[in-house]
Amino acid sequence: MNQNEEVDGIITQHVTMAIGAGFIPLPLVDFTGVIGIQTNMLKSIARIYDVPFIKGAVTNALTSLAGKFLFASSAVSLIKTIPLVGQTIGSAASPLLYGTTTYATGKVFTLHFDEGGTFLTFDTRKMKSLYAKMLQEGKQFVMQINKA
Repeated sequence: MNQNEEVDGIITQHVTMAIGAGFIPLPLVDFTGVIGIQTNMLKSIARIYDVPFIKGAVTNALTSLAGKFLFASSAVSLIKTIPLVGQTIGSAASPLLYGTTTYATGKVFTLHFDEGGTFLTFDTRKMKSLYAKMLQEGKQFVMQINKA
């Protein structure tokens, strides 16, 4: 298996886990789980690229890259506190949102590492447009997983 196949496998595995976390009915437990899943994914990808994993830098990069999506994710999670309607809406929206953001995060960092970058050299401003593009691609990817 080559490096690209290995990284794609890691991203797919973590997207699937993030989708599953979206079905957790407990508000903020699902969101916290997704942050852990994405952090673990980045740690695994960094290992393949021999990039030192620096948890603080990872947390900062994730927060700045996906800021508004992290806010949306936590809001969707909190919607689950509303009996019946909120639980239904939250459980429908969370898997797609969590899977999509996990995919985009994995792809953006993979490209960054491909170019010789590290967590300390990650420039959110330069990656915002790529992240937006990967969110669109990630949405299609998640929908394909859900069809399978």
